[in-house]
Amino acid sequence: MATKGVLIGPNLHARQMRLLRWGEDRMGTDRHHRAATPMILAQPGWISVKNDSGGDRLRLDVLGIDGPITAPAPYAPPATPPVPVDPDTEKWLKDVAVVGVAATTSAYYRKYVVLMEAIADGATGSGIVAGVVNMMVNMEAEWHEGAQASGYGLISKPYGGARILWADEGTGEQWATVLLGAPGGHLWYLAELDAILNQGSSAAATLAVNGESVTVQDEFLGAGQSLGSGAAVGLTYDPLTDGFFVTQAAC
Repeated sequence: MATKGVLIGPNLHARQMRLLRWGEDRMGTDRHHRAATPMILAQPGWISVKNDSGGDRLRLDVLGIDGPITAPAPYAPPATPPVPVDPDTEKWLKDVAVVGVAATTSAYYRKYVVLMEAIADGATGSGIVAGVVNMMVNMEAEWHEGAQASGYGLISKPYGGARILWADEGTGEQWATVLLGAPGGHLWYLAELDAILNQGSSAAATLAVNGESVTVQDEFLGAGQSLGSGAAVGLTYDPLTDGFFVTQAAC
């Protein structure tokens, strides 16, 4: 059944327009105000990043986060009467700005920023730490759903600090759509051994989730024990060592 329209007050449209104009004045609509408006207000997940990698970096390069550009003073509980905040802490509170370095160690595998513009060495620009971005990912395997920082880019892994939503077919450097700030992949897998696994040794296994073959390392068996080919096992993936470890076995 159709509904009848309701006559609204004649001043509602005027009030709405005043509210819109107020919002435009607050955010800035002309070129000058847009340039002065911090990027982080318009783009959640965007931050400022200083390139301290030792070389010029390109748009969509990845840098490890090495700390804030301006460090705040040590935290102290609020005092009565209030004590003015020191300038460095005030600056730190107003703007998320970090130092970016080459993500060459495992310490940065989940602490990184994707540059949204080319940034010269020593200069500061914009980057993103959370949200969806289209970029290049080094696909180690097509079935990987996670990604982590490596050098100046992202590399796919069975589990990582970013989630690969889509990637072009093939391995190696491929275009991909990545959700930053949301882990992707799995830390635990079910698998079937393809060969005998002795205590402290490694063997090939087939993942139940996708039929892919991986190498697994024993972390379960006691001295002198072994598991036969075809045994069902539970695996734990370790992102720091990039390895699968047998931690359970079916009775």
